[in-house]
Formats: sequence, C-alpha cells, structure tokens
Amino acid sequence: KWDWDVIQNTQRWNEVGTSVFGWTEIVEHPVSAQWWVERVHPVDQERVRQSFFHVVNSPELDVWRDEYRFRKADGTYAAVMDHGYVMRDGRGKAVRMIGAMQDITERKTNEEQIRLQALVLDQIQDHVTITDLYGVVTYINQSGIRALGTSRKSIVGQHVSTYGDGPQADAQQREIVAATRTKGAWQGRVANYGPDGCWTDIDLRTALIRNENGLPVALVGIGTDITARL
Repeated sequence: KWDWDVIQNTQRWNEVGTSVFGWTEIVEHPVSAQWWVERVHPVDQERVRQSFFHVVNSPELDVWRDEYRFRKADGTYAAVMDHGYVMRDGRGKAVRMIGAMQDITERKTNEEQIRLQALVLDQIQDHVTITDLYGVVTYINQSGIRALGTSRKSIVGQHVSTYGDGPQADAQQREIVAATRTKGAWQGRVANYGPDGCWTDIDLRTALIRNENGLPVALVGIGTDITARL
C-alpha cells in the first residue's frame, strides 16, 4: 500500500515495497511521485503518467487504476495492478491519494501462456476438440471449425455426435466418449459431415484429461483428415 501527500509530494509505502519489490528506501523514508514514475517501464511510462495525473488533476474524478510494469530493486520488472483513491479539499484540489500496488506477474505469465497455446492450436492442421466428460464441446480449433463449415459459437455447447456419426465410422461418437472416459483413450476412424454435404474421413485419437489432483476433467480429440488417402 502507498500513501501520497500531494501537497508535499511525498509517498510512503508499507513493507510490501521491500518484501515484494525490494526497495528499502520507500519504506524507510518518503519518496516523491517522480521516484515512482521513473521506475515504471519506459514503454508504459508516458501512458501511466498521463492516466495518473489526469485523475489527480480532474476534480470530478477520484479513482485511478492501471496495469503496467514496475522496476524492482534488482533491475527486473514486475507486472503490477495499481489503483488509488484521491481525497480533495473543498475546492476539488487533490491533497492526498491512498492506493495499493499488487504484483500480478504470475497471472500475466499464465495468461500469455494460454494465449500462446491458443495460437498454436489454431494454426495446426489437425482438428482439436475439447469436451466435458459427457462429450459436450467446450473448445474447437480453427482447423476443426473450417472442416465443419460453421462457427465456434455454433459448435461450443453441442454434443460431438452432432458432427461425427457417419455410416463408415468405426464407432459412434457417444461410444467413443464412453470408451475414452472409462479406458482413458480411444483411436479409430470416424466421419464428419462437411460444409459441402459430404462425409470426411477422420483418423481420431482421444484422451482423458486429468487435473493436478488426478481427477478427470475433460476429454480431448485430435483428428487428422485422411479422406484423400482412402
């Protein structure tokens, strides 16, 4: 947490400034607002400075919030969520601001990994479908969407049997879902009804997905179009 005396331009921070960011001086004695601005990442600095002082200098505003990169004492940067509340005098002039800065580096890293995984899944040629334990679609990649000639919105929430119970399949989709759930995996040939009205032959591999505690949470199917090979 931090407390900025706007009139004196002095900021005081609590022990988090040392324990999380490593800056001992911000706990031991006051620092200026400029001290904080200088430690905002150069790419973020002007945007954050403008957003901050816009709120401070606008009598009709009293809450500031932003996300940016903040330099730690060891020279590395932490992704932070920062927000503050402005207290004003009778004329609307800012006199004090109290706020809190939270390190969200781990969350931002996880979000970036999820975005990267989504990019990878959407750019591979195989059809990737994730369902709940009963075969209701929760995710399908772009290759699978193109093969079905529809949209993600229309597929998610539907049972996989809607798109893959062709007569030449080795097993019906409900049978595949049950086998994957009980045995942990399944492989064979299925058929999807494509946008041209024809059946597409798919080599399908499925697997049961477990969470970190070993509990089943989802099913995944990876399909390769083998129509041209037959």
